[in-house]
Amino acid sequence: MPFVIAVLGVLGAAAFWWYRMKAMNEAARDVADVIGRVQGSVRRKKLRKQAALSPLTAIDDPVVAAATLITAIVSENGPILPSARLSFAR
Repeated sequence: MPFVIAVLGVLGAAAFWWYRMKAMNEAARDVADVIGRVQGSVRRKKLRKQAALSPLTAIDDPVVAAATLITAIVSENGPILPSARLSFAR
């Protein structure tokens, strides 16, 4: 009889600790999920701030935006002089 009680005690303790570990695993997953959401929110806020600072966001016309972007790329090596500009209105 004491042997049966000891086995039931060990099984009860194992079940208790298994349940506790399962609950701790779920809590750790919840914490990791919250941390991931916070990090994602910070990244999205940073990207929104960078996008708001972009000069292209203030331009409504896509043609003007494309011309501005091309001009910015060309002028990276130095200023564009009037003699170097091409005239497409000929």
